[in-house]
Amino acid sequence: MSPDFKFRSLSIEDSSWVTESWNDPEVAKYFMAYPRTEHDVKEEWIRKVVEEALEKTIVAELNGEPAGSVS
Repeated sequence: MSPDFKFRSLSIEDSSWVTESWNDPEVAKYFMAYPRTEHDVKEEWIRKVVEEALEKTIVAELNGEPAGSVS
């Protein structure tokens, strides 16, 4: 069976896995504020991206699970 790979827009529901990935030491070294809480990620970044359309963020999913994102 081949992997199921899809692209979609970022949503508020992505805050949990985004927070987890941003708090990974390899990713976090590129952020000034570390660690980040899910509330911070949801309110300070995702909500602005989604509601204010400041930028377009695409999420890659592999077999129904987020695999990464790009803005």
